Amino acid sequence: MAYLVLNKREMIALSLVCGKKLNTLSPMHRIDDLDATSIKSNLKSMTETMNQFIEDGAIWRNAEGSPRLIRELQGVFTAIHTPDKVIRIKKASKDPFSEHYYVHKKEIGVLMSMNKEEDCYTLGYPISESSLGTWIMDEMIGEIPEKDKKEMRVNWNLENEEFELLTLLITGHNYQHYRGTNQKLSRSNILDEATLAYIHEHNIFQPNQEIINKLSDQTYMEQWLPSLDDKGLIRLEGDFIILHSILGSGFINPRLKDIIEITEMSPFMRGKQLYVTEVGLIIIEPCMTNPMVWKIGIEGLKTTPQTLIERLLQFGPVEINTKLKEAINTGLNNRQ
Repeated sequence: MAYLVLNKREMIALSLVCGKKLNTLSPMHRIDDLDATSIKSNLKSMTETMNQFIEDGAIWRNAEGSPRLIRELQGVFTAIHTPDKVIRIKKASKDPFSEHYYVHKKEIGVLMSMNKEEDCYTLGYPISESSLGTWIMDEMIGEIPEKDKKEMRVNWNLENEEFELLTLLITGHNYQHYRGTNQKLSRSNILDEATLAYIHEHNIFQPNQEIINKLSDQTYMEQWLPSLDDKGLIRLEGDFIILHSILGSGFINPRLKDIIEITEMSPFMRGKQLYVTEVGLIIIEPCMTNPMVWKIGIEGLKTTPQTLIERLLQFGPVEINTKLKEAINTGLNNRQ
């Protein structure tokens, strides 16, 4: 895979020479100063940049003297300007690049990354979905101790109420661990004032107070706790609530290493979170259905790049109404 490292002025110069109109999916929309007024005000420096690319052999002039990208770069920038598919990848932890975009058009795949100041860009190409999986494993997930790597695959589909309760149970369980006691999570201690305060302040799933208040609703608890038990996410032992081993240990610091956001750039903006833990890779995705469904999956750390990327790029179903269909069709027409 080849890599280009470019500053903003160089990205804009190559974009202009490419000559393709940006479709609605193009990540080039993220670049400031890519408008006629800004380009005109920086015309001198833009011309100097183009001339430097001509000297370097990245741009050539045709018989009429018009600048053209070499074939390789024309393919790369055409894909970036008019992609058929765009996946945005972001890390919650420190990353020199704020966003990564995997763009694909026909047989061409490009990985475009921009730094936090949005003045430095890298373009990796050609990149297949399989290569993208390897990149995510190597660069985004990184090294995890070999002794903890296992083969595993688990999937659940949860109703919205089940998912809400599960996130509260996970955070309540974390609090018991944080206290440094051997006390298990139970129906009673999850209602302790200190536990509820911890759930409110430290829940990475960010529930609102209305959801947290449901813990004291006996009818709610009696309905959804057995449901989570039946699906194997928890085990009820009298008053105690035992979480699935991966869910019970993966979200505890320092076992939770990172959170990676995977988003399909489309009218739906379907997305999922990849939680990188020392005990497994946990994938959580909300599905736009009525009623809403949450997909939760666990991949063992011995998973292959190909298996992981197939799972990350496969999004859940969407149910749309007539009005949304019309809006989507309008967007698709604008991409042509």
